[in-house]
Amino acid sequence: MDTEVRLLGGLYIFYHGISLVVLAFAAFIAGAIGLFTGEFEGIVVGSAIACALFVIGLVTALPGIIAGWGLLNYRPWARILAIIVAFLDIWSIPFGTALAIYAMYVLFSGKSDRVFNRRYEYHYG
Repeated sequence: MDTEVRLLGGLYIFYHGISLVVLAFAAFIAGAIGLFTGEFEGIVVGSAIACALFVIGLVTALPGIIAGWGLLNYRPWARILAIIVAFLDIWSIPFGTALAIYAMYVLFSGKSDRVFNRRYEYHYG
């Protein structure tokens, strides 16, 4: 089960990292469009949209990246954070939904309890 937990951690980092990059690129495009209008209102609106997209990207992707790092290191708090992120990722059709279903399968299985137990790292780590 430790392989599945490590795989899930890597998938969390990959998926949420990609979503952060995509939202940062969208924020850059929105800001660039605002600059190319040449008008003050266009620059303000473009910059506001760019900032909002970047903040949304950080708020939605950062917990997934942190949960992925915690899963890779078998931290007990990462299981709870990953479950919360999985419930939020269900609405991201189709990839987020698939990742959330896999995360729930791995994290709710009884075998994963021993992976997040502190004694597991002592005996198997």
